[in-house]
Amino acid sequence: MRHVMSGLGWKIEMPTVHNFTLWDHLAGKRIMLAYKCTQERIEKLGGEIVPYTAEEVDESDLDDDGIYIPPEQSDDEAAP
Repeated sequence: MRHVMSGLGWKIEMPTVHNFTLWDHLAGKRIMLAYKCTQERIEKLGGEIVPYTAEEVDESDLDDDGIYIPPEQSDDEAAP
């Protein structure tokens, strides 16, 4: 969470995460993962953002790599 100056004063800016797809070489097609990431992380992974899946989350809900695992997901579905 960052505080940024806007035309109306200070506001809180929360990180935005997205669903995304990656190319799965074994399957020979794009797959969507069960977790969301920041745009920066998706770009590093070579993924493509799925449109209309943006979600603002608290910065403390992201791991160090910009990965967001929704709370209802179990540990065995966690990101690598």
